[in-house]
Amino acid sequence: MTQYKITFAPSFKEVACKEGKTILEAAREAGVYLDSYCAGKGKCGKCRVRIIDGTVSPVTNNESELVRTTDREQGYRLACMTKIFGDVTVLIPGETVFKVESGKKVFAGRSRTVHPAVKSYPVNLTKEKTARDGYFEKITGFLASQYGLRNLSADISVIRKFSGVIKDDENTITAFVHMGKEIIDVRPGLDERVFGIALDVGTTTLAFYLCDLRNGNVIATASITNPQVLSARTSCPESVIPLTIQSRASKRCRRN
Repeated sequence: MTQYKITFAPSFKEVACKEGKTILEAAREAGVYLDSYCAGKGKCGKCRVRIIDGTVSPVTNNESELVRTTDREQGYRLACMTKIFGDVTVLIPGETVFKVESGKKVFAGRSRTVHPAVKSYPVNLTKEKTARDGYFEKITGFLASQYGLRNLSADISVIRKFSGVIKDDENTITAFVHMGKEIIDVRPGLDERVFGIALDVGTTTLAFYLCDLRNGNVIATASITNPQVLSARTSCPESVIPLTIQSRASKRCRRN
């Protein structure tokens, strides 16, 4: 069967798909996940995309009801209803990827005291010229005397960075230590920023929270439809379907 190239903007991810597949199926194969609460049945209208170029199937009745005429004239379609019949370039609107309520969640009632696995430590080195092989000893010695971090280790790739971040006219660097045992990175100057990502895995949604590990503040949030939901079928479920969905589907299969 003929295969066509599908390009997704603005990420410009590309994937080769067989003729007749839907834009939603192509997006899943390309790792571009779209909101689709109805699991690709053309009922929720959440998977709106814009066809920039290429040959696709005609507008369906479902699309006529869920996509306004003015939007259809601009190339907007439902990804789950639009089939591929040539090379296609698709624009993914921002609201199609991130427009879900879980992205607006906030943490409530949590302690302001955080204990991150990775912490940053300013390291002040003397102006004395130091041999390249002595950087590790000087940095670990400072961390031991000032912060009580003893017997630290570091990967060879990190050790090789020491001479690059220590400048002749600047003797302060920032070391990042994992679990108080291993130096995993160093940066020049005073740069104590440490960020982490918290992931909330829900049955229908994946919510991401970018957090400042120094104080626990949430810097930004985003969310997408759980790709496992897109794998749901009306027949017996595959192993990747969430347990809650799988349990119900299995019961239906047994009755049949």
